[in-house]
Amino acid sequence: MTDELETGLRATLSHAARSAPVLPDGLAAQLITRSRRRRARARSLAAGLALVAIAVPAGLVARDRPEGDVSTATAAETQARREPDPYVLAMAGLTPLGRRLIVLDPSEDAPMLLWFARDAKGATLFCTANRNRAGGSFYGCDEAARSSIGVGSTSVIAGEVLYYGATDADVTSMAAVAADGKKIPGTVTRVDGTPWRIWTVTVPGLAAIGSFELTGARGQVVNRIEHHGSVAGELTAPPVGPAEEMPHGLVVTLVTTPDETLIWRLNGQPMSMNLVRPADLLTDLGGHAFPVSMTSRGARWYGIAQAGTARVDLVLPDGTTATATARPDRWGIGVSLFSGVYRHGTDIYQEGFELVGYDEAGTVLWRDPQPAVPPLWQ
Repeated sequence: MTDELETGLRATLSHAARSAPVLPDGLAAQLITRSRRRRARARSLAAGLALVAIAVPAGLVARDRPEGDVSTATAAETQARREPDPYVLAMAGLTPLGRRLIVLDPSEDAPMLLWFARDAKGATLFCTANRNRAGGSFYGCDEAARSSIGVGSTSVIAGEVLYYGATDADVTSMAAVAADGKKIPGTVTRVDGTPWRIWTVTVPGLAAIGSFELTGARGQVVNRIEHHGSVAGELTAPPVGPAEEMPHGLVVTLVTTPDETLIWRLNGQPMSMNLVRPADLLTDLGGHAFPVSMTSRGARWYGIAQAGTARVDLVLPDGTTATATARPDRWGIGVSLFSGVYRHGTDIYQEGFELVGYDEAGTVLWRDPQPAVPPLWQ
């Protein structure tokens, strides 16, 4: 399992129960997974849940390229598999209202959609669709009358977090107000053909946001939405024991508040996480074990693999291979940590790839293919 879709879902539901921003009740959210062995189980668990945050930590498009170990190997089997567009699924039985707003999910460096629709009863719905680079998706719609006071967000365990909402008030600007009073300006977009506006604001992942202010043309505050969440507890909890310094500048810490979680950071900024409590450790929502959980950020790729893994290869379709040395975790969790870089000019998820794990003797322990994921909403 090369994406962290189910890690994200578990984290989403966990934060929902604690301090994540509150979406309106009744959001008919769905989950789409890439893995056929997990899809039915994941959908049954996700259907009908009011997901509080879109939280699917996964890789970002390659930009920086530190030097790395690159060789050639047998090309991976990475044929693209066409997955349903979550926008199409969300719009089943609905009529679109106005244009779709395409915004950047900074925690994924991937586009997400915000839009309005009308159901068969004539009610206006506020909808979202989000897909990570590995192909996992969330989508959902809710009555806009309730969404006008709701707040959604992307992954809260990331360097930056996108908050968004909808309002029918006559507002022209908005800002997120941090706990220290600092205002972070956002954007308000009026949707033609409707009285509704969509607001978005991107804030640092470590910023504690106290409220969102929506203002009118004269600068007056039209609506103030209190935000009772805080910085994710995983990011402020004291680490258990010393940190693990990984190659290429990554630092890993273990926290146990609220659950056992590995936090990956670069230059002090959160990158992603792995849930490592025994019930979640390299196990999907259906209870099936998988060998590896990998995240890609820029040219860096890193994560956790089953115990005994001493080396992980990332094999691209043309046979190009990047190698990362793996080491046992220092906390006795029972996994191997790895961190590598690759020199490649395109998004590896759009091409597809395969991860291969080896033991100390060079014997293949496991293989984990990632089929190519064609881009959406470009």
